[in-house]
Amino acid sequence: MKLIKLFSAAMLALSVTMVSCSGEDGKDGIDGIDGINGTNGKDGTDGQNGTNGQDGTDGIGFDELTQYGYITLKMEGTRADNEAFQDSTSFKFTPADGINLWQYSLVDSYMVGEDQVYTFTVARFFSAPDDVFQETTFSTYMEIIDIGQTTQDFYFSYDISSYAVVGDDHKYFTLSNSYDSNSPEMLNLQITNVNYDPETHHLTYSFDFTVDGTGNITGNPLHMSGTVDAIVLEQVFF
Repeated sequence: MKLIKLFSAAMLALSVTMVSCSGEDGKDGIDGIDGINGTNGKDGTDGQNGTNGQDGTDGIGFDELTQYGYITLKMEGTRADNEAFQDSTSFKFTPADGINLWQYSLVDSYMVGEDQVYTFTVARFFSAPDDVFQETTFSTYMEIIDIGQTTQDFYFSYDISSYAVVGDDHKYFTLSNSYDSNSPEMLNLQITNVNYDPETHHLTYSFDFTVDGTGNITGNPLHMSGTVDAIVLEQVFF
């Protein structure tokens, strides 16, 4: 009888213990604070440059404005601040309007006794011409007698307008002047390699001269040389 009571007491104690271990879970605790951000990784190396694309086509109107040839110009001298300079460029644009075309590309011829006289007007813009901002020009005019013969003789004049000479030191001056072969400011004028084909109207020649220091903005002698390679037009009248 005593053994049964002890066994019953043990079972009761075990039941109490099991009941006490099966209680409800407590509430979740407060979230912890965020951790410190990690450091950025190293930048990757740059990729290789791609190949250059193909050159674009000339803009509409380019061929029309340059079809009648060009004038090249090279200048050497000393600026007003005593810095030596060299400059070379090409004037190749002819205006498209017909009203003023005679001022830019014209040939005429006539006889004086037994001598054949040609007059050539060739003028070109530095860039595509407009009414306001693109007015830089180089103009030439020549009268020549008996081309290519021992009796050859000529009169020559030029005009340069609003041309900026920019140095490597980013300083510039603007050149605008005009002289002819009778001007005392034009020294040592030479006209060489004159060729003209009356059938194709193709004219070429070279010029070389020095403008005295009193005749240009630098105040020093200015050597100018270049070539004319142009198609000159003949005007037809009714």
